Amino acid sequence: MRKKRLLLVILILVFIIALIFAFRTDLKVMQYKISSEKIDFKIKMAFIADLHSCYYGEGQKELLDCINKHAPDIILFGGDIADDKLPHENWMITLEALSKSYPCYYVSGNHEYWSSDIEFIKQTISKYGIDVLEGKCRILVINGQKINICGIDDFETGEEEYLVLSGHSHGGQWRIP
Repeated sequence: MRKKRLLLVILILVFIIALIFAFRTDLKVMQYKISSEKIDFKIKMAFIADLHSCYYGEGQKELLDCINKHAPDIILFGGDIADDKLPHENWMITLEALSKSYPCYYVSGNHEYWSSDIEFIKQTISKYGIDVLEGKCRILVINGQKINICGIDDFETGEEEYLVLSGHSHGGQWRIP
C-alpha cells in the first residue's frame, strides 16, 4: 500500500512539474551572430515567434522594452503571435507599438488559423502597416545590404509547405544567407 501511495505522489509531482514547464510564458531571448562573405554590413534582426497572445506586463512593457533594448533594424514575426484560446488584446498592443518604430513582416502560424479569426488577424496586422507575407518575398535594403525575406502561411492551411520564415517550432527556422 505504501509503494502505491509513493508512486501516486511521484506521478502527481511529475504531472505538476510538467504543467508548470508546458505553460511557461516567460520571455526568452536568443542571440546569434552570423557571418558570411555575402553580408557586407551589420544587420540586426528580431525574429519573434510563438507569443500566443501572452501578457508581458501593463501595455506589454516587458516585451516591448526587451525588443527596444536590442534596437533591431527589422522585425520578423514568425507565427503563433495570436492564440486560438486567448483574447487578441495583447498581440494587438505589441504589434501596433512595434510597427510604429520598426519595419515589420509577418507570417501566420497554426494558432491563428485555429482561432477561426485568421482574416481579422491578417487585416488588423496589415492595418498596422505590417507586411503579411502570404507566399510572397520582399527584397529589402538594410544598412546598404540587400536581403530577401519570404514567408509562407502555416502548412495547415492546405497550401504547399515551404520553410523560409516560420514559427511554430518555438524558435523558427532560419536560412541566412
